[in-house]
Amino acid sequence: APNVILRVDEIQRQFSGNETDSSGSTGKQLGEFLTWVEDNKVICTLLVGVPGSSKSWSSICIAGHYHKPLVKYDLSAMEDKLVGEGGKILRENERVIESISDNKIWLIATANKLDGMPAELLSRFQVGGIFFFDVPDDAEKIGIMKLKIAAYKLNTLQPLPDMTGWTGRDINNCACKAQFLNCSLVEAAKFVLPLMKSHHEDMDRLRQSAHERFL
Repeated sequence: APNVILRVDEIQRQFSGNETDSSGSTGKQLGEFLTWVEDNKVICTLLVGVPGSSKSWSSICIAGHYHKPLVKYDLSAMEDKLVGEGGKILRENERVIESISDNKIWLIATANKLDGMPAELLSRFQVGGIFFFDVPDDAEKIGIMKLKIAAYKLNTLQPLPDMTGWTGRDINNCACKAQFLNCSLVEAAKFVLPLMKSHHEDMDRLRQSAHERFL
């Protein structure tokens, strides 16, 4: 069983456009990262889905469920911290991870889309699996809203707004606005622009690419 959960958010941004390209510093960093994953037999799982569908939250829940430490692994920050030193910083971080995990690691990455993700990176998720996260269903939306009502200390007896097409992020935005504006959830919903409407083309393309390909 893994001793440490590594969380890598929006991995498609961190390595986008580096397929078979090792000429730049980021391309070299990708090669070093893939070599480290292979040498240490890191289990890699990819959570793909619409923004606000609780992909990142899932890694937190998994770590909590198995009582394992969760480490946020920001590869782009390692590259940006000091130009030309990205590879060195990456290797130093890898050694720290190895020491606290005894080389037993589960890497859980998230992605809002797969466009531009290098094929050699995507292939590393075949063992741990690639899972698609869509918008929550009606029962899940109600459950999320109840949690947000409690978190923002809102009136628990008030009616719920129409949440058609909403993601978890949209639900949170509604509850946040209700608290900030001191209004009802129904009123606050008028100021929420669902991500599924503002990015519907991206979402449709992601659904099509995920159909019969991911779990």
